[in-house]
Amino acid sequence: MPFPSSATPRPVARRPVEVRFLAGTRQQFFLDELPAILRHPAVLLYFAGSILACFGVSVLLDRPTAVPYILLFPVLAFANVTGMLSFALWVNVKSWVLRGDEPIRIFLTLPLIVCILIVQSVTLLSWNLVLEVPTAPLKTSLLVVTLIYVLDELLLHFIVRPRTAQIVADVRSFTGAAPRLAEAEAPPPQGAMLQAGNLRLPAASVLHMQAQGNYVVIHSDSGTHQVPGPFSALVAQLPDGLGALVHRSEWVASRAVTSARRERRSTLLGLSTGQTVRVAATRTGPMRDWLASLTDPPRRRPYSTGGGEAKRQSRPLDDVSTTSAKGDTAPSSPKAPDSPSNT
Repeated sequence: MPFPSSATPRPVARRPVEVRFLAGTRQQFFLDELPAILRHPAVLLYFAGSILACFGVSVLLDRPTAVPYILLFPVLAFANVTGMLSFALWVNVKSWVLRGDEPIRIFLTLPLIVCILIVQSVTLLSWNLVLEVPTAPLKTSLLVVTLIYVLDELLLHFIVRPRTAQIVADVRSFTGAAPRLAEAEAPPPQGAMLQAGNLRLPAASVLHMQAQGNYVVIHSDSGTHQVPGPFSALVAQLPDGLGALVHRSEWVASRAVTSARRERRSTLLGLSTGQTVRVAATRTGPMRDWLASLTDPPRRRPYSTGGGEAKRQSRPLDDVSTTSAKGDTAPSSPKAPDSPSNT
């Protein structure tokens, strides 16, 4: 996925939404992300569970024996889609009423009750008009709504709530709908230096840093260097705005990123050094925010299509030999599992 050119206009400000669950958990996203969130597999699983709950409770209490039970499912599916659209309408109407830049705060219980009432009304009305199922007494209908509400709250608590952060991260990873940075990061100081053991480098020359056990491999404009850690101490020396920590053992400069692509559920970054770095799953959302701010990353001359460099690119990152400024190669130390001291 190539990055957009610098001529791409920056998007307008996006309205944040904050949803609060009955258990107290809160999750923020942006209003334009709502359609994709409602189509997420975890949310669709909740709707499927809600349809089954409606079917079970309605059949148990209403006892619609006039038609085969299989004919009730299309009506229930249509009613639940109506309920889903009513929730989206609730959020959009509230954003229109509460104008401004403040987040749209939604306490999920109230719109959930309204959606269930709409779903149950559409269900009973359709059953009566289309399938000629006798209308249930009011007391029975209220009991059905109460039971469905309790079951829906349980489904939201156990299916959706634990996955809210991952749902938003997935939406931003697959659609590229991450928010732009609120403010442009300040350019790094020109004279900032990175001190690593006996090595002293201009911070702006660093392209990529990778923790390998007790050592850190630094790829810079002047070559590749292996220095003692800890990794976190070296990252702390780099000025803000120079790059980002894409993994707890990988730091990447903004100017080194040439491409980004999806591979299953992972995000892979192509670097000007010829390497490929995998973004940690826990950092997918923030990294999309960072990648969205890169409007015109530098394009470096690609490596040759044959010979040692091409073969070196084709090997995994852990097997790549480190190269000094003069071109000499030395095998890199084997990568040890990440430890707390490296983060």
